[in-house]
Order: sequence, then structure tokens, then C-alpha cells
Amino acid sequence: MAAAIDWLDAYRSRDLDTLMSLFGDEAILECTCCVSETVVGKEPLRAFWPERFKDCGASIEVHDLVPESDGASISYIARDELLMATLKLAPDGKIAFMRWGRPPMPSEKRLDTPIDEEFPFFVLERIDGIYRDLLSPFGSLNEALSNVKNSPPGEYAILHLGEIVWPQR
Repeated sequence: MAAAIDWLDAYRSRDLDTLMSLFGDEAILECTCCVSETVVGKEPLRAFWPERFKDCGASIEVHDLVPESDGASISYIARDELLMATLKLAPDGKIAFMRWGRPPMPSEKRLDTPIDEEFPFFVLERIDGIYRDLLSPFGSLNEALSNVKNSPPGEYAILHLGEIVWPQR
């Protein structure tokens, strides 16, 4: 979890040296946010970040931070869209793998599948071009959809486990 927060802080402050100190020598980064590319190794990563600082924006509003057994995921709003950084750590605590970009679409989510309250659906409302979590969490996708079904397209999004599940792209 600390590595995710350290990455976020270094990215926001554009501190390339600190950012690079978080990655292992053979780290892999899959980027789908500003560009679509896979970067492998510390030197290519050092060349990658300055361009991302320019074109991906520094203003980040954190939506969720989820610890995982081998890393963490951060979902956040930047440039008026929901993005996610998923970090997998090596045993030495360095980032071994990072996926950075739009949250993945779910392969299968049934509308009537009840979800444990531990993993609710969140309805995000778009205000001034930015999605904000304003409504209470819901226990199922059907319940969340019933609150937004008459809304114009693009006004709301539904997030579950770090993935946008509605509207589907």
C-alpha cells in the first residue's frame, strides 16, 4: 500500500528520481491512458515518464485505494476521466509490474448478481466534467441502475471493484 501512495505522491510532484526509485530494474509498465505502450526496464521507464508528465496531467482526485496481497490499485479522476493504476510488487517491495490507464471492462457481470456489502457498486455523477462519488453505495448493479436509468448518457457511471460496469464502452 505504501508503494502505491509513494507512486501517487511522486507522480503528482513530477519527481522523476523518486518515481524511478520505486521500480525494480526489470519492471514492466503497461500504459493505456495517454498512449498505448508497454515499457520494460528502468532506463526505458526513465525516458517514458517525462512525456507522461506533460500529456497526462498532474491533477488527480483519488477515488479509491485498494490494497491487494501483492500490491495495490488506485482509481482516480484525471483529465475528466476515471483512470486506474494497479501495482504488483516484487519481494523487495519494488514495483515489478504496473498497469496504468482506463479501468478494464468486466468480462462477465450479470445484472441480477447480488454483491456482498463489502464490495458495493458506486454511482459516480459527472459534475463540471468530473465524475464524483455522490450517491450511496448499492448492493447490486440492478439497484444502482434503477437510480440512473432515466438520466442522459454520460451523466453517470457505475463503478464496481475498480471497473466501470456501466455504461459499457
